[in-house]
Amino acid sequence: VHLIQSGKETHLSVATSLTNTGTVAAADDLTINATSVDSSGTLAAGLNSEGQLADFAAEGSVLTVTTTEDLTSTGTNLAQGQLTLDGDNVDLSESQTSAYEADITARGDLASWQANIVTNESLSLQAEGALDNTGGTLSSQQGDLRVGALSLNNDQGKLLADNNLDISLSESLSNTDGTVYAGNNARLDTGALTNTGTIAAANQLTIDASSVDSTGTLAAGLSTDGSRRAIDANGAELSITTRGDLKASGQNLASGRLMLEGANVDLSKSQTSAYSADIAARRDLDTWQGSIVTNESLSLQAEGGLITPVARFPVRAAIWLSGR
Repeated sequence: VHLIQSGKETHLSVATSLTNTGTVAAADDLTINATSVDSSGTLAAGLNSEGQLADFAAEGSVLTVTTTEDLTSTGTNLAQGQLTLDGDNVDLSESQTSAYEADITARGDLASWQANIVTNESLSLQAEGALDNTGGTLSSQQGDLRVGALSLNNDQGKLLADNNLDISLSESLSNTDGTVYAGNNARLDTGALTNTGTIAAANQLTIDASSVDSTGTLAAGLSTDGSRRAIDANGAELSITTRGDLKASGQNLASGRLMLEGANVDLSKSQTSAYSADIAARRDLDTWQGSIVTNESLSLQAEGGLITPVARFPVRAAIWLSGR
């Protein structure tokens, strides 16, 4: 398919499937309705006859692709304004996808592995099944990033929000050597969280999970260059709550208050620091060979046992311990 339509809105309705290895584009809005789409070419709204995209704008040209079955678009997907993709299984793997803002919805699985999906403003990805962002980049350069799915694989991937980041997952999040970062606040609501990379926010980071297993970095008050902001009473808060076990044996950093609560809490070998900290275990608390340092108060509460060989605590901090 090679179609460039200038002028008014362009509507393309296909009774069965649309296959594209060329260019389907419009100078204004482009709407595609099909049973299925398989595109490795270009789908674009706001493209001129020379193949150039106009500057991104809130009122820019809109690209809408809707399928009743699978939507595969692994080439180039461009919208000067809003981009909307809606299908059963949605495959954007290895694609170059950019728009002013975007809403991507899958009634099944959503694939963005090794893709580069970038918006000026808000970016939303919603899947009833799994989201695979292995080696991919999902980035809202000036807005919010919202992700909802059954599970998320972000191994070697990047989830980047200039403003707020909201991730809601029914089952699990894997962030092996990946990066999850918000320029403002980040909230993660998930099942099991596994992290060997970085999960951080410039301001508040809130994690609510069934369990956490982190050997990487969990940080609130982290700048884009990786440096922590000034530590003070009004600094950024890191809050992690788990229904099961909480293991965070890497770096745990907050420029303000740190709150950790779980069944068994394992901070062994960790580097944990904050302005103040409240750490509570409903069973055992393990700080073996860990370093837990605060500027002000440090509270450790364990309903079971407290394991502390070679752990380092700040001399000037107040510590409350409760256990068996």
